[in-house]
Amino acid sequence: MDRYYKHLAICGLISFGSLALILLLQTIPLISNIMTAIFFAGSVGAVINNYYRLARLYDSGAIAHISQPRVIVTQFYVSLLFSGILGFIAYGLFASSLLQGGLFPKFKHMEHPYVSLQLLLAMASPATNLDAAKAIIWAFIAGFSERFVPNAIDALTKAAPSSEQAPPEIRDRASGILPPNVQAEVFQPRMKHADAHRGPPFCSRIGITDQR
Repeated sequence: MDRYYKHLAICGLISFGSLALILLLQTIPLISNIMTAIFFAGSVGAVINNYYRLARLYDSGAIAHISQPRVIVTQFYVSLLFSGILGFIAYGLFASSLLQGGLFPKFKHMEHPYVSLQLLLAMASPATNLDAAKAIIWAFIAGFSERFVPNAIDALTKAAPSSEQAPPEIRDRASGILPPNVQAEVFQPRMKHADAHRGPPFCSRIGITDQR
């Protein structure tokens, strides 16, 4: 087996195995907490994304021109952590109602006065089983699509009012209710805006040299 696929398989065992362990050990509160499932669902998304990226590199023949193989291997493992964090951020966006809609999960106990962070994490949870399932799937999507959470944050930043004279629709956005056009911007970002935040191309990050 190719060394890249070996490392990718190890990442898959870590993420899939941990998620399966959470499902099996449901009687242990700390392990079966949905926050743990959210993290590893994001990590699973990263493994699937890395698999498709690696397959494209082999199909195009670019894998033979990688001058820094350690970079791509390191990215496999680091992406498990960062994608889990992106899953947490997506979970927070839903819990805070900054992203709302029929596709997104709803949360209960959010109207209670704040007492402590421990109580907040203990009380704030998806309202129904369906909402919990949505939260886990969206955590996977956040890990799989690395631009989902940054695009959502960009849309929220642009929706923030710049002055007290902001139009009513802008003030509505600031209240935490995203209109449909802002929600659509999360999924269909302006290409120019996305390009400005994408950073260097993937091939240049993993050390593929120009053979022309």
